Amino acid sequence: MTEIVRTSSSTARPDDAVASTARQASRTRKAPPLAGMARALAKRRRIDDPLDWIRFRIDTFPRAGPLKRFACVSYQPLPWVNLDQAERGEGTLSRWRAIRPWLERTSVRSALDVGCNRGFFTLSLACSGVPTIGVEADPPTYRTALYAIRKAGIEDAGMLLMTLTPKNVGALPAADGVLFLSLWHHFVRRYGLENATAMLSTLWERTGKVLFFDTGEAEMPDSYGLPAMTPNPKDWLTEYLVKVCTGGDIVHLGSHEAFAPDGRTCERNLFVAVRPANDGGDTLR
Repeated sequence: MTEIVRTSSSTARPDDAVASTARQASRTRKAPPLAGMARALAKRRRIDDPLDWIRFRIDTFPRAGPLKRFACVSYQPLPWVNLDQAERGEGTLSRWRAIRPWLERTSVRSALDVGCNRGFFTLSLACSGVPTIGVEADPPTYRTALYAIRKAGIEDAGMLLMTLTPKNVGALPAADGVLFLSLWHHFVRRYGLENATAMLSTLWERTGKVLFFDTGEAEMPDSYGLPAMTPNPKDWLTEYLVKVCTGGDIVHLGSHEAFAPDGRTCERNLFVAVRPANDGGDTLR
């Protein structure tokens, strides 16, 4: 029969050989996983940072000459990365000045910026304390937005890389505030008026409080297939939004600078569709 001898933990002592082996193992033990990961990430960033900067410079290269087709459309300024010049710089800023009071007025706590381009509104919303997801499909454009988010160290901004279609628009997350700016006319051109209307209706369903809307108007060529906005774009779009954004109040937020496809300066009407307050009160009061 095997005899089992147990020693008391208070009296057990490792001999010198065991102690020496333990000390040697301690000196050669691998770093904890987290520490190793941190060092690996630090090394990776030393490579990624200059590569990201080079890609950023290529993506934001002035849209002229042979590299024009590789640069993102510079509609929006991005002061977070010193890009202050943009084709629609003043129009972008005037829209933001019109939009921001409504975010505060309706206590928006989350936002979705559909067709966010470089991400001016996405970053502006996040910097205002509203966690925001930008949705964009153009690679140079969303890379620029991602670069700006990372360089600015903004935690409340993110990007969803997605080409929206009538089939997948319902997969977008719901949010208190939805920005749907200068995109509807592209949906009409690509999918037809009926599908573009259905997509806007789906976005309204995802909207908890306010939806901001503008679009190309009479300045767009016939190839876009836009309806005749008679008697004038403001009245036609107001009536259209009343029908699509059911239950919402439609407020006109002025006209703002934009550019036609041929480069001519024009103005577009900006609207906000507002859901009534949950307590039954009038949101517009």
